[in-house]
Amino acid sequence: MTLSASFPSEDSSGNPIDDTRRIFGGMVATAADGTPRLGVIDPDPSTPLVTGTTSMAYLIKGDETFVTQRDSSTGGVELSANDAVASVATTTAPVANSRIDVIWIKCQFDVYGDSGLYAPTFGVTQGTADASPSVPSIPTGATALAHAEVTSTDTTTETVVITQVAPFTAMAGGVVVLRNETEQAAWVPPVGSPAYRQDIDVALVRSSSGWGCVPHSKTIRRVMGATNTFTNQTSYADFPVSGDASALQMSFSKGSSDTKLRVEVTGTAQLSSGVSQRAYIGIRVGSTDYDVALRMFPAATSRENITGVAEITGVAAGSLTIKPRFKAGGASQFQLFTDDFVSYTITEVS
Repeated sequence: MTLSASFPSEDSSGNPIDDTRRIFGGMVATAADGTPRLGVIDPDPSTPLVTGTTSMAYLIKGDETFVTQRDSSTGGVELSANDAVASVATTTAPVANSRIDVIWIKCQFDVYGDSGLYAPTFGVTQGTADASPSVPSIPTGATALAHAEVTSTDTTTETVVITQVAPFTAMAGGVVVLRNETEQAAWVPPVGSPAYRQDIDVALVRSSSGWGCVPHSKTIRRVMGATNTFTNQTSYADFPVSGDASALQMSFSKGSSDTKLRVEVTGTAQLSSGVSQRAYIGIRVGSTDYDVALRMFPAATSRENITGVAEITGVAAGSLTIKPRFKAGGASQFQLFTDDFVSYTITEVS
């Protein structure tokens, strides 16, 4: 083992480039195996990094910091930044079919074969035009920022379809932004690492068993707008008053398939006819009903609170449609009047 030179260094000959890059490699977010996460540290990840313009060029937004890896032999990285919007030209559209352009960034070092070149550069590599175009290879040590499909009818890049492909990254210990579930599944950082799912607005934390989440909740409380009557309803059903059913439905963003949903339900109802029996308020997640709250009612007429708590496992990540539903234990008539209510809270927990 050799201890690298310090950074900064008082050595008059400077710090060896491999040592500097190795130090930087330990300062950025890394996977669990220590591999640095390449990409862009973006202060505003909600806006695209690469956009089109009124000519055959691409614009790369300013105030970005890029983490790239010109040479991978030492596991080191280099950092570069642009202080304003940069424009990088491409060629005219193909005469037929379409091609894929790859917009990239590369840091250059004489020691790694970039003879006489020392400045980072943006570039575009054009693919071969085809009815089903493929992504072209980019220079060794370059990091792709975006793919753009250029058709034969495009006269400017304003009309091309641009896909952002540069991963978001961060300094060590920082929050890594993940665009979607695919990026989340591909990112395996050390236990305790934070992340943020951009598409569903959920904060995540890596655990020993996978992805956990920072607990987040959503609550709906509805006072009935009209009398909801359930007659002989021995299987779960929606609330029959459409306005109440609609108001009680929510969309909930679940950040990880490894987490649980904690559900708390409370409501009031009246057994208007029937023998002593149970009443249930369950929760439907997607197309599956789950028992949550139940109450034993004395024979009619009786009025009770129905409350319960449950934890639901095995629900996939993503945007979920959730709503409360009602069922009775046997032949009966249950009613929720205009002074009755149903309230429920969904919390994602690790």
